[in-house]
Amino acid sequence: MEKLDDEIKAEEQAVLIRAIIPMITQLDTDFCRQAAERFMSQASRQEAIAALNPSHPLIKNEILRAKGVALEHLCDYVKKLKRIDELEKQCSGDRETLREIQALFM
Repeated sequence: MEKLDDEIKAEEQAVLIRAIIPMITQLDTDFCRQAAERFMSQASRQEAIAALNPSHPLIKNEILRAKGVALEHLCDYVKKLKRIDELEKQCSGDRETLREIQALFM
């Protein structure tokens, strides 16, 4: 029963992932990486001046840093999705070439 539940859950998750791929691969990853760097830089600057402003909540720095890290991970994910797409196209092309070669000998 547990294996069946896992298979159902896996299929549900796969549907969701396949649904977001077309949108997420349109992200401008260069821009997003720059934004991530700005978040990280801003967090570092605010930490440096926190000694001068003790009322500044440090959690804001954590939020900025977390946003930066999340954007970096998102960009890495998009890069990997695009690589997977390239490999699948290459694999499809290789199969077609093999079929054409086999057809020559039949």
